Amino acid sequence: MITICWVLSCFAIDENGILSVSAKENTTGISNKIIITNDNERLSTEEINRMIQEADDYQTEDMKFLRKAKTMNKIDDYAYKLKNALKNENFSSKLFSEDREKISSAITKATELIDGDQQEEEIDVFEDHLEELINVFKRFVGKSD
Repeated sequence: MITICWVLSCFAIDENGILSVSAKENTTGISNKIIITNDNERLSTEEINRMIQEADDYQTEDMKFLRKAKTMNKIDDYAYKLKNALKNENFSSKLFSEDREKISSAITKATELIDGDQQEEEIDVFEDHLEELINVFKRFVGKSD
């Protein structure tokens, strides 16, 4: 229940959407109260159940979207780390040219996956690529530390 009170009046809305308004005249002490209902436009039980089901369905979609967004952020993070590692002369000079190409290829693939037309891909595609990036990171950057 939500209640808002001023000096002379008080408004309260309960969980069913019923508004109660009360007022009191301070000098005479007379008070009055009115209850306002909205019986004409109330939702039926079926409509409420349908809305609850839709909310559950959207929750599943939202969880998938959140999972995908987190995976995309991790891909972006690993691509950024690999790109910075390649810019580091200390690190880059220790790599064979084919290893630098593998890292560059992984970065390019990650960037295209995130920024390109492939954002409609299923979450599995993103998770698989994240795993590849993590392996590249561990194999090359992890061994140079």
